[in-house]
Formats: sequence, structure tokens, C-alpha cells
Amino acid sequence: KFGKDGCLLWFGESGDTRAVIIQLHRICGGTSGSNPAIGTSIRDDDDSWVHHQKRRGLNAATVECGAVLQTIATASDATDFISAYFGQLFAGDAISLALTLPLLTSLIRNGVQIRKVCSSCASHAETMNNNTNSNQASYLEYCGPDVYGYDTLHSGLLLLPVSEGDGESIKEGTMSSFLFNHASESDSLGGAPSENWNQLDSSVDAVFGFLGAASGLATLLPDYMGYGESAEVLHKGYLLRKTYGTATLPLFLKMQSIIREETDCKSALATAAVLAGYSEGGYSSVAIADALSSGLGVDIISVQSGAGPYKIGSVTLTKVLENMQAGTYPPSQYYLMLLIASSFSSANPMVENYQQGQDLLADRRKAELLELVKRGGSNSEFNSFVNNDDPTDMFDANFTAWAFESIAAGNYDPCSFRLEEGFNDKLCEALASNDLTDILLNVNYPVQMCQSPDDEIVTALNIPDIEENDLLRLLTVTGNHNQAGGF
Repeated sequence: KFGKDGCLLWFGESGDTRAVIIQLHRICGGTSGSNPAIGTSIRDDDDSWVHHQKRRGLNAATVECGAVLQTIATASDATDFISAYFGQLFAGDAISLALTLPLLTSLIRNGVQIRKVCSSCASHAETMNNNTNSNQASYLEYCGPDVYGYDTLHSGLLLLPVSEGDGESIKEGTMSSFLFNHASESDSLGGAPSENWNQLDSSVDAVFGFLGAASGLATLLPDYMGYGESAEVLHKGYLLRKTYGTATLPLFLKMQSIIREETDCKSALATAAVLAGYSEGGYSSVAIADALSSGLGVDIISVQSGAGPYKIGSVTLTKVLENMQAGTYPPSQYYLMLLIASSFSSANPMVENYQQGQDLLADRRKAELLELVKRGGSNSEFNSFVNNDDPTDMFDANFTAWAFESIAAGNYDPCSFRLEEGFNDKLCEALASNDLTDILLNVNYPVQMCQSPDDEIVTALNIPDIEENDLLRLLTVTGNHNQAGGF
């Protein structure tokens, strides 16, 4: 399915920048190399890693902010790396390897420097107050002083093209950016690209980021709110639209300043970006593109979004409930629903139903579960909270009764079925503000979505009416959620 029947791999071209556009949920394969030595730490006083570590619990990030993790000096070395990785990935499938590898290696133009990047909204307050190119009101929605996570250090993995001359310094010139956004993870550290960048046997986020940087793009893999540096400091922002902007806009600005300052202004980050992701990464790609466009004035070249739960309130939850009741929802994926329910259960004070008595989670073990979500854990640890005889009882009984009543009436949007003040009005408001339908229908840049009609986790009903916007495209693939991702 690699690059053929699945959402895994698309290639895009815009102007003179050839971009590797990647879509995946997860690939199991590859080789695990040794842990390279941590390089020089690069950080600003406002982004002090040591200062922020004092705020953390035992589950602290292990990679220092600003650390240069590894440098692949030349395009030849980068080609060897990619050839070895995909050779292992396609071991025993010579045809797929022969079809795929030449496409990948033809994009490689330079070596790559890999580093961890960290920043916070607070770090850029003075700069953004003087920035006339951004929509100030929109930027403050994501990074204003009253926003949850404003002064918290967020993190991600930064991969930069390096000069062929010395194999160390950032490549000179103006470069566009590529943001690859990871799929759902329950582990606050293991799920963060900045922490798992060298664990190729369990995560390939860095590999696909590597391809983007090797093709000449400044590449950023955000960890998301509640992951990496913000693990245990903040609750996860799972499928909460604005949290992706809060956790990513500071990293984009930091990437911009690193490229400018470390090259004495011989290099610059263009105000142009390509975004891609699958599953939660599909949702976050749309959300982050909107944040970059409206908040920083970035020109979005394209968004490649696979199997995103865009209609979080009107389809995603009700279809999951229906599938759970029918026994067609895979038990191994119950943790996803716990992550969703926790986001709408008084964890994040910016969510409209916060402490309004309209939480999605049932009271049974709710406090314990919210603590687990903030701390992070394995999928099986999350799944242990679910009653396999009746998995829907993870949700508040009032919610499930109302949702099933709506489903029985043929309406997957329970808020349009019955809206009652003091019962579900604040929950409906929260669900509506995190629904991406209106954003998709009003984008002024290309968005290509990829979806399987057989997806049992993110139903095809999440796809908006693409006829309403000529910039929306849909690639239809086959298979369940994992298979449609291309593996």
C-alpha cells in the first residue's frame, strides 16, 4: 500500500520547492541505531530548559532543549540513510522497494541537522506585539497571556538542511517549511517526536521529517500540548483545535529565529508552509494550518490530511458510540476515546464546558483517568479503564442516553437533535468550537484529504462536502483505519 493504495505517501510540488508530503498512522519496521551523543545546547534565557525542568515531575523530558542531536553531513550520506531504512522496511518486497526508493532518493538535495526545539508563547510576546504582518487578534487567540499554556515551554523536533560545504552549518538561502504532525499517542514522552527521534523501530516520525529536510525544507515535527516538554505540566490538548496552535506557533517563530540568527541573516524561513499528517495528525494539520495562516500570515502551500476526525461533535463521537455498541470498534483502540472524553471533562480551563457539570467522562474513576492522561501511559494502561462488557459506560450516562436517542432518530449530530440549557449547551458549545468543518469549507489554500469508506475509527462521514470549496480534494482509499494509512 506504500504510496499506492494508502494515504501513506504523496508527493507535491510548488514553485521550485519539491516537497515530500507524508501521510501515515504508524509503520512498524526499520532499524534502531545507537543513541548519538548530545551536541551543543542552544537556548535563549526565556527558554531555559533547566528552569522549566524545575516545574516538572518524574516524567521529565530526557533530551535537552536546543540540543543538536545528530548531523547527516552530505546528500550522499542522507541518501545512504534513506536507502538503508527503506531497504529494511521493504525487506522481502523487492517490487515495492524498486518503485518507492528512486522517488524518495531523487528528492534529496542536502544533508540534515536534527535538533530539539523549544519555545513558549511568552517568549515571543514582545516580538509579536511589534509584528505588523500577523493578525494580532487571531494570534492572541492562540498565544495571548490568558491562554492555557501561554508561559509553558512547548517542544518539537527540528530538522534543517545543511550546507554541502562544511556539512555542519545551516544551508544558505530562503527555504519553505514542512510540518509533519504525528498521529494519536497515549505516551506523553514516547509519543513526542523530540523524544523518540532515534527509535526507528517504534516511530518513523523523524524519518519522514528527515526526508522533508533532505529535500531542502525547514522541517518541524511538533510534540503537541501535554507531550515532550509540556508533559505533566499541561493536560493533553487532544482534538482541541486551539491547543495545536498554542503548542506550534512558538516553535515556528523559534525556527524562524534560529535560521536567521545562526546564519547571520544569510538564510531565512519563507512565509510558506506545507503540512501533512494522518489520524490526529490529519486533524492537527488542518488546525495548525489555520493557526499559521490567521495568526502569523503564513502562506499555506498545501495541507495533506488523512483520516482526520474533523467533525468531532457532529459525527466522530456518535459513530464511535454506535460502533462500540455494535461490537465493531476495535478494543485495542479504546484509549483513543478516553483521550477524546478527557479533553471535554474539565481538564483544560479554556474549554467551554469546563466545570459546568457537563463532562463527557463518567464519574467512575474520572479523576484517576484525568491524572493518567496528564501523566501519560501505555495504550493497555488506558484500555484497562474500559468495561469490555459495556465500553460505552466510559461516557457520562446522560450523554450516552441523549446521543443514542439522536442516533435512533437518524441524526449523528446530537446537538442539533436536542439542545437544552444547563443539560448539554456548554458541552455542545465546546464540541462546536473544536469542529473543523467550517475551517475546511472556507480555506483559501489546497487541502487534500484521504479517507477510506471502511474506516472503523474515523468514519468517512467526517469528510465535509468538498463540492462547497474547489480547493478541497478527496483521495478515496480502501481498508480499515490502519490499512488506509498505508501499512
